[in-house]
Amino acid sequence: MENINLRFKELRKHLKLSQRAFAVSVGVSHNTIAQVEMKTRNPSSRTISDISRAHNVNEEWLHTGEGEMFKKLDTNVQLMHMVEDLIKDEATDFKKNCIVALSNLPKEDWLRIESFLKEAMDK
Repeated sequence: MENINLRFKELRKHLKLSQRAFAVSVGVSHNTIAQVEMKTRNPSSRTISDISRAHNVNEEWLHTGEGEMFKKLDTNVQLMHMVEDLIKDEATDFKKNCIVALSNLPKEDWLRIESFLKEAMDK
């Protein structure tokens, strides 16, 4: 179970979160995260579930190191996260303008874009 401590830290660093921010994101104390990373404590099943839910982490990976770090998201969830990120980030005016422009396209333009992308992916 010791490697779970290393994966905890690896995940936190991948998410670019401090121990304190990571702790807040999953509802545990900063001390809990520090102890897990220092290998003086193992995370509880509840903490693992909370991390999985908060950060879309594959619990199997966290427990064993097998599989991908993150669960695969369906298209709707990916879109939801993208829109949330766009709303939060003030520095993405270009991205926001692109999304607004796309949302205003008539159906025939969407069909042209779809055709273009299919051709591009076939090359």
